Amino acid sequence: MEGFASALGPTLPAAGNSTSRNSRLDVETRYSRTGLTWLSFMVQARVTYHRDLMHQEIVTRTYDMTTGERVYLTDIFPDDSEAWDLLCTTVRDQLTATFPDEPIDLMALYSATSKSAIQSMDFTLHGMSLVLHVPAEQFYPDHHSLIEIALMYPQLREYMTERARTETDNLSYYNTCALTFDDGPSRTNTTLVLNALMEGGARATFFCIGKRIEPYADLVQKENDNGHAVATHNWAHANVNSVSVGNLHKMVDQCNEAMLKVLGKKTPYDRVPYGLWPKLVKHKVGWPLIQWSLDTYDWRGRSSQTVLNTVKDQISDGDIILMHDIKEKTPTSAAMVIEYLQ
Repeated sequence: MEGFASALGPTLPAAGNSTSRNSRLDVETRYSRTGLTWLSFMVQARVTYHRDLMHQEIVTRTYDMTTGERVYLTDIFPDDSEAWDLLCTTVRDQLTATFPDEPIDLMALYSATSKSAIQSMDFTLHGMSLVLHVPAEQFYPDHHSLIEIALMYPQLREYMTERARTETDNLSYYNTCALTFDDGPSRTNTTLVLNALMEGGARATFFCIGKRIEPYADLVQKENDNGHAVATHNWAHANVNSVSVGNLHKMVDQCNEAMLKVLGKKTPYDRVPYGLWPKLVKHKVGWPLIQWSLDTYDWRGRSSQTVLNTVKDQISDGDIILMHDIKEKTPTSAAMVIEYLQ
């Protein structure tokens, strides 16, 4: 962290005098675990100016925490494994599909998709997936977010070493659930929720209101760059039963356009406000639609202890937990829930 501060600190532009016109270097360490002994770390340095992301550098490491031994991709896949071809193809396809209306640096793409380049690529291991982390600016110079290339463990299991199969077989060791946050982004509360997730080593899904994506582009980028999934919560938080079918179809293009501009990819799935999905299904609007199975009712302004008690009383394996990152008490509630679930 000190190395990033020493190298990047002097590059900061002069700041203005208001909160929104600042010049910042944020260096953060995040972690994620898999199996019984493996732990991944990412040290992430982000340079922002007037809340625009100007540059980003990362370093990742994975260790066996019982021995202190570093884990490399070559410990996960044997040298002669077909996994390398799969990884090369997946990386190439996702890099070229990002920012689809902009030209990619073909020399950089060629260099990044060789077997040797993949073997030395930054990666972390999450509960359900191996994630390769690639700075977008290597291929699209005007963009500075991370391109997150996730491969789910079932896609890879047949190619893994025996040791890696053991350390990624999380469904044999743990119950699982999904944390999800609706209605954001919000300048203060979303930032605090992101901090709670970082401190707890957890990943979540943010269902963002489509029309808030561009005004809060820096937060949406940070959600993505911190390893979370980013999806939409319709274009506006309206009762879809009062919205015309034409406007619902138009909404898909609006959300996709905003997501493409900020993250270089379309909306992967959506959550309908109030859970009113039948109209969208009936009229074949848009995306896969994600519901929830455990409502914390944090949107009612409940105390954090009440939210935690709700989770304690109702949680079961495979649940999708509903929270709202625009609510004032939710950051504290999220931190308590994460600690309990861990």
